[in-house]
Amino acid sequence: MYREQGIQQQVFTRDREGVFRTNEGFDTVAKSPGLEPAFIKNSLHPYCVYKAPQELLTRGEAEADRYPAAFGAFRAESGELVIGRTLYVPVDFTGQRSAFFTHQFIVPPARAEDWVREPARLFHIGGFRTSYDLQGGKELPELPDIDYNAEAVPEEADALLGRTGFGRESFRQLLHAVMSSPFTRRKVYIALDAEPAEAAEEAKRLMEFVYACLPFALRRVLGFLTYSQEPEGKQDIHVTFVERGSLKLPDRQLEKDMLFDMPGGTITGAELPPEDHPYFKHVWALRHEPQRLEPLFEFCDEALRGMDSAAALTVSSYGELCTLFEIEQGRDSLYAADRQGTMERILSYLQPPEEAAGKLRLHQLFQRLLRKETGDSGSAVTAEYISVVVKYSELAGDAVQPQLARSLSHLLERAAKQDADDPAGVLRRLVEPLYGRSALLAGVFEELYERSPVLGQRVVADRLAQTGSAGQFVEELGHLLNAAGGVPMRFFAEESLKKVRQLLRRDTRRRMETAQSLYTEVDALSRREGARSYASLCELILLDIQLSLLEDLEPDTLGYDDIVRLDFMLASPRPELLPHLDTGTKLTLGWLSAVFRVLTLERGGEGTAAAAMEGLGPWELERVQSVLRRALEDRITPEHFPRIPYAFYHPDSEAGGGSAGRARFQYGLMLDYVTSHSRGSGVAYDFIVWSAGDERFAPPKIGIDPHYRAALSRYFEAQGSDAFRQKDVKDELLRVPNEAFQRLFREVRRQQAPAWQRLLLAKRRTLLMTGVPVLLLLIIISAYGKSMMGALLQPAPELRVEAVPETSPTGVVTVKAQAADEYDPKPKIYVNDVLAGESSVIKEIPLNTGGNEIVIKAENKYGEFSEPFKQTVRFEPPAPLPAIPVEQPAGPSLPASAKDTPAGPTLPGASTGKSRTQSP
Repeated sequence: MYREQGIQQQVFTRDREGVFRTNEGFDTVAKSPGLEPAFIKNSLHPYCVYKAPQELLTRGEAEADRYPAAFGAFRAESGELVIGRTLYVPVDFTGQRSAFFTHQFIVPPARAEDWVREPARLFHIGGFRTSYDLQGGKELPELPDIDYNAEAVPEEADALLGRTGFGRESFRQLLHAVMSSPFTRRKVYIALDAEPAEAAEEAKRLMEFVYACLPFALRRVLGFLTYSQEPEGKQDIHVTFVERGSLKLPDRQLEKDMLFDMPGGTITGAELPPEDHPYFKHVWALRHEPQRLEPLFEFCDEALRGMDSAAALTVSSYGELCTLFEIEQGRDSLYAADRQGTMERILSYLQPPEEAAGKLRLHQLFQRLLRKETGDSGSAVTAEYISVVVKYSELAGDAVQPQLARSLSHLLERAAKQDADDPAGVLRRLVEPLYGRSALLAGVFEELYERSPVLGQRVVADRLAQTGSAGQFVEELGHLLNAAGGVPMRFFAEESLKKVRQLLRRDTRRRMETAQSLYTEVDALSRREGARSYASLCELILLDIQLSLLEDLEPDTLGYDDIVRLDFMLASPRPELLPHLDTGTKLTLGWLSAVFRVLTLERGGEGTAAAAMEGLGPWELERVQSVLRRALEDRITPEHFPRIPYAFYHPDSEAGGGSAGRARFQYGLMLDYVTSHSRGSGVAYDFIVWSAGDERFAPPKIGIDPHYRAALSRYFEAQGSDAFRQKDVKDELLRVPNEAFQRLFREVRRQQAPAWQRLLLAKRRTLLMTGVPVLLLLIIISAYGKSMMGALLQPAPELRVEAVPETSPTGVVTVKAQAADEYDPKPKIYVNDVLAGESSVIKEIPLNTGGNEIVIKAENKYGEFSEPFKQTVRFEPPAPLPAIPVEQPAGPSLPASAKDTPAGPTLPGASTGKSRTQSP
């Protein structure tokens, strides 16, 4: 189609020439200028077809008016509405044969809606041509409109149905079939019991009645034809009236379609809708006044606007919409029978969201029914119903939100009164759907608290009580503080503190974790934007968390993670906490702070940790050290070495006080603690090496604390007696960058040496004069000892060979071998009596077909051989591929010597005349 909005015309028949052909035959003989050739050929020509009724042809009927006119309409793929009529022509222009004549109107998509909403425009057209003279040219005018009989009155329904053979049930089947055809793509074929011409006229009347019973969405897509000689499945035609006797069964081409053979009295494939289906009941009730169906169709059209074709073309949609329409018209009993379902169906048609604002009748219906529900004190309120109202609030405008909040608050109040045994539980379930809609939730609380303060407080208390974790509690508290602004803060405080204490005491093993989570979450809540109104409540909760911990603390259960998690209270105590502490809780806070300072000690912060402990009394100090030892006993690692000494600290001692003063640390107990709780004996020596660089053990002026020196001596005597017999430990200890520690370790080493070594050291001057010859002898033995011993002992080398497979698929096997000898650094290795290398070899050995024995042995420089390694490896080559003849190129023949040479590379597995396995 071109851009013109006028109505185009096309005439198709058999003539001397046409628009698309220059010789005689069937063709378009005239058209409006707005029709494109491609559109005519693809969209119009397939429907320019006529086959005379077999019944008339058989008896040789010559009267033209006895032949039926084929009237039809369909939607082209590009959206145009095509309305056409085809007539039988007894004699064509030659006077020797019959033909047919088709005249079609093409209505642009933008104007087609007029024909959809006014069936008379379609079924009572008066402007069809019956013939065309080529002398008038091949161009037809573009029309502003199509003439039709606006005064035409549809025939009385019962008379028409009775004459065409349809009763109540069969008509309902027919209407259901026509409505379902566009969606299911099953064709509807109808044969009427009448003479062909009369049957076509009855078909047109019946189709007009059916068309008037169809919703607008189905009219927009429906295609029909009032006469066809036999069933023909044309793409855009859904309903076809056929010649009687043409619906012959069985027919595989028709088995999926819906057939109404009225002469035979049979209906096949057409479903009978349920007796109580709202749409078909409504249509049947108004069959005598089909114009009264228009309000229903307008309602359906508005509800379906913007939805996908599945909703607009599905019969079930019209059952639901018909019910909603009847409720809109005042049949509230239908709503009472399914309150929640009705509201859900309204909501389902308020889609897509961008189209919801324009569906005013659905909005008005939903709001009216909600007001009715609010005033009905007898119906039960469910969370599902509340949920539907909440979803509707997302589609409703801002002006409707107060009404929705008011209605929901009434429903909550009514639900609580209906269930006096468990009002809190009922309200809990009903309030849940409101979460996520903060503005609506706030409106509901405001309305509810205004009418029933006790009920509003009950909702708050129950919601807080039901939370099961710190995160849930704070999230719920945030929701309620924002929503239930009318509830006094005093009430919020009472319920919040009650829940906080419950959470802290519920699981004593995770109390610190819970406290940390609670404190962090509440602190974050107090910092949210707009939190000024409830900041004081958050401060009160934070204070109560700390006080509850200090009151209920059980020192014997505290671990490392527990103390570290108290950073919110111990890192920098809040000033508002201190005035609320009594003597006992102040002492608890003091020793907890000392433990925290030690466990979170960073490099350079030793003075802060010591200062925290120096202010403690004997009882608090003992508790601190007990907690520290328990907290660190499974963390004896270099990371925690700086913290361990404070578990054995004497605050009243003087640093570097000398051997006569009191030691700053219980060094002996500390070393025993590290040894007993460390993972592996080497950790204790790592701790001792670390201590050599720490001023608490190695004061700068004296190099080592004398008390610590004495404790180390006792430790090496009691538990480290074998320290200097372990090379790695000895090297680690003797390399410490502290001369005082080195002297101590050398002294300990001498003490741990064997008796003969200690004797040599004690008599070293005497032995020096007499031992020079012995020393020279030892030097000679050291230089040539191994060679001499090797010559005397003649040991055999040790041979190690990696696993060798017993079979090989490739014809090659790789052997890997190593040889070692204490007196010969490079033993020779032989493979099958051939020298392969020294010390270590990797060698590939080619295999022959069958078994291959492999022998490997090693020889040292003294001529001694190792035990030989022997292994038999089998090789079975794959069967050779058949030879592929090579086509010789055209040209001079090759010399005889060249002919014997294979052309191109040899295929894998093909024999070339030589063995593939060769000796290296």
